[in-house]
Amino acid sequence: MKVFCVLGDRNEKMKNQIKQMMDVSRTQTAISVAEEDLKRLQLKLRASMSTKCNLEDQIKKLEDDHNSLLSAKDGLEDEFRTLRQKGEILNELYQQKEMALQK
Repeated sequence: MKVFCVLGDRNEKMKNQIKQMMDVSRTQTAISVAEEDLKRLQLKLRASMSTKCNLEDQIKKLEDDHNSLLSAKDGLEDEFRTLRQKGEILNELYQQKEMALQK
């Protein structure tokens, strides 16, 4: 009977060792999968950060362009007002000379 107990104990130990090895193998596989996922997510993060930086640069450029265009618009509006006033003054002078010639 002792022989069967010893064989039973060895058999049980071997089963436990095999189970532990399978658990280790499953854990290693899970770690490998998690590491691959991590690498993939890190690549996506880098790409997203690069895209974000590019978009922020474009926004800054567009804001600068917008401000430049607003300044140019203000300058052109001032020039337009000045030219309109000159036109009105010239028109008044023309009318005055026309009136003087008619008299």
